[in-house]
This record gives sequence, C-alpha cells and structure tokens, in this order.
Amino acid sequence: MIWKVCGCVSLMIAGSLCGIWKAQQMDRRVQTLQAFEWLLKRIEAEIRYTRTPTAEIFAGFLADPTFSKLSFLPELAASLRRAEPFAEAWERAICGAAPVMQWTKADSRTALLLGGILGAADAESQSEAIALLEAGLAAQQEEAKKNSQTLGRMYRSLGVLAGIGMALLFV
Repeated sequence: MIWKVCGCVSLMIAGSLCGIWKAQQMDRRVQTLQAFEWLLKRIEAEIRYTRTPTAEIFAGFLADPTFSKLSFLPELAASLRRAEPFAEAWERAICGAAPVMQWTKADSRTALLLGGILGAADAESQSEAIALLEAGLAAQQEEAKKNSQTLGRMYRSLGVLAGIGMALLFV
C-alpha cells in the first residue's frame, strides 16, 4: 500500500515538474530577448560615442553579468579573436545558440540582421539601423511576455493535472 502511495505522489511530482520546466522555457525566451535589447542599446552607445571596434565591443560584453543569458557571446568572441569576418561569426553564433535561448525563427531573423549592419556602414547609419532593430524587437518581446504569462500558466496547470491524472490511473 505504501508503495502505491509513493508511486502516486511521484507521478504527481513528475507531472508538475514537467509543466514547470516547460513554463521556464517560455520565461527564458523573455529573459534573453530583454538581455538582447540591452545589448543592442549598449552596442549603439559604443558605436555612437566611443567608436570602439566590433571585436573589442563584444569582448567587453563577456565579462558583464547583464549578458550572461546570451549564450552566443562566448562563441562570437572566440570567432572574432580568430579574426573571422563579423557577419559569418555572428550568424554561426546566433544560429547555434537560438535553440538554447528558446528563440523563435522570427527572433533569430531579427538578431541575424545585426550581422549585416555592424561594421558595414558609418557609425551614424549603424546607429539608425540598430534603433530600427530595437523597435522590431520590442514587438517580439511583448509577444514573448504575453505567451510566457498565458502559456506558462497553462503548462504549469497541465503538468499538475497530468500528474494527478497519471496517479489516478495508477490507483
């Protein structure tokens, strides 16, 4: 009898944890998009006010804990240290890290646009293009927040209910 109770409790906990895990994935997308927005603002400031070379900009971001959720930065910085062209290094880093950051294809497309902008024009043009990217990113961020709230709640509830359902079947 005790084993049956332990099994039921385990199933309920497992279902709940699955729901919580899926909801956390939704939250991860929101957090990485917010960090990416902050990254864009910092890049724009660096270009506009200090005119720092691209490789140095991203090397400086590695030490900043604000950008720790952006898992593409270490790979990008390593590629830039090897003197790879920025656009290629950027594309490889974004495409490799997008699934980890829970980005949608639209999120990745927006981020990939930055690779064609940085270092390809004068500082003023780059700054204006980054401002346009920020505007597009704001809409994606709003959608991600809304999805995180509604779908996150649904996943948590579904996990709990699935766990209870499995436990009932087990009894």
